[in-house]
Parts: sequence; C-alpha cells; structure tokens
Amino acid sequence: MTKLINQRTGSLYTRATSIVIQNPLDGAPEIRFNEEDVVVETDGAQKATGFSGEFVHAEMTDPQESFVLINPLTGEAIDGTTTGSVTELQVLMTSFYYYLKEKQKVAELTAVIEDAAAKATYYPSRIENINTDIANAEAVKTSDPSRTDEMDAVIAQLELDRESAENQLAESTAAGSTAESDLAALLPTLENDFS
Repeated sequence: MTKLINQRTGSLYTRATSIVIQNPLDGAPEIRFNEEDVVVETDGAQKATGFSGEFVHAEMTDPQESFVLINPLTGEAIDGTTTGSVTELQVLMTSFYYYLKEKQKVAELTAVIEDAAAKATYYPSRIENINTDIANAEAVKTSDPSRTDEMDAVIAQLELDRESAENQLAESTAAGSTAESDLAALLPTLENDFS
C-alpha cells in the first residue's frame, strides 16, 4: 500500500522488514511481521526508515484458513483467485527448514573432507622431513660422539613431533572417511526430496 506524503518529495509505503515464526512444542504456531516504512523519492530512489513499531501478528490456529496468494514483486493477487492455506504454509516452512538443515550439513561434511584431503597431502611430507632430520641427527652422533647428548635431545623432540603428526594424519583421515560416508548417505535424500 502506498500513500502520498508530499507532492514534492514522493510517496511512502509499508513493507514487512522481518518475519518471526514461533513454533512451540505445546501451543499454536505464531507468526509476526515487523513493518517498516519506505520513502520513495521523486527520482525513484527508495530509503527504508527502519522498524516502524507496527506489526501484524496472528496465531495459526486454523489449518484450513485460506488466503489469496500475492505476487511479492507486484503486490497483486496471482490470477485473482489462487489461494493458499495455513497447512500449506506450514508444509512449505517445514520442508524449507529440513532442506536448509541438510544443505548446511552437506557444507559441514564437505569442509571436513576438504580438510582431510589437505592434511593427507601435508602430513606425509611433514613426517618424511622429520625422518630425514632424525637420520641427520643420528649421523651427527656417529661423526661427532661429543654431541651425542645434544643429538639425543633433538631426536627425542623430533620423535614427539613425528608422533603428533602421525596422530593428526590418522584423526583427519578417519574424520574424512566418516564424513564421506555420511555425505554419500545424505546426498540421495537431498536429490530425491528437494530437487
């Protein structure tokens, strides 16, 4: 709805700036549309004024309650007679919730798989370098026995570093394998239910 506020500055209309849906376990679902005013200047530029303090609120107690469907781009009724129901709205919102939940899960699993792949490249090289450093320290001990204690300390630390790297590799490999299995089980659900 648009109403003229000043012939020189333009017009004003109201829109829903946010939608809050409450879905209590015990009780009727509720929906609230918080409104804001938008000023349309004579050059067509629009400026939102923020939450106006006005809102539309309803409890969705009648699942058969119907309403005319509105084109959100034009604000006009679709075909003039096309309607939707509270039940259909709840089905859509529930379906969208599960779709987004599973889509988010796919992103999380994909991130774990990508991290495991990166570590599968990094840690074997890291372990190989540590083994080379240990071999070099052993060579120093052989060539210069006076540095045995020093090299033993170096080797002990390198062995700890190697153990840590091996553990990190094993953990990331296991996590990546689990994520791949979970993702393989999840993708058909997304493709079948939400394509």
